[in-house]
Amino acid sequence: MTTQQPTISDTQCTQIINMLGAAMRQDPTIRSAAEQQLQQARYLEGFGAALTKVVVTESSSVPTDIRQMGAIVLKQYIRERWVGHTNGATQCATSESEKQLMRNMLPRGLLHSERKVRTAVGMAIAEIAKHELPAGWPDLVPQLVSAITQGRDVHASTFM
Repeated sequence: MTTQQPTISDTQCTQIINMLGAAMRQDPTIRSAAEQQLQQARYLEGFGAALTKVVVTESSSVPTDIRQMGAIVLKQYIRERWVGHTNGATQCATSESEKQLMRNMLPRGLLHSERKVRTAVGMAIAEIAKHELPAGWPDLVPQLVSAITQGRDVHASTFM
């Protein structure tokens, strides 16, 4: 039996970006409503992968503060949903196909041009590693070595 890889739509990413932006607003009514939406969205299939994409994708259309907020929400999501817990009668764990998609995307975030985003992605990877290493994410170390090597090349070329 093959597991179908979840797809990440641009609409889903845009909705997450809008919720993250609203969650940072000073107006308590808007902020509270956005925080509640984010809390509910965590239980939707594909939310973790879409949030990961928002955080790690290099794009000038998403401000750094939104990515940082997204990384905070991502770390909370991983803590709450990676292994899962019982919420009443429902088992609330991230599907294996979504986990794999997130595992594939996260190391790219270590190459992000913003240091704060790289740090936040590193924290998300560390949170997953608590549950996954060594058997659940056997290619993590090679992915990290590759990201470090590529990162040196990217950051070295900035100064040339």
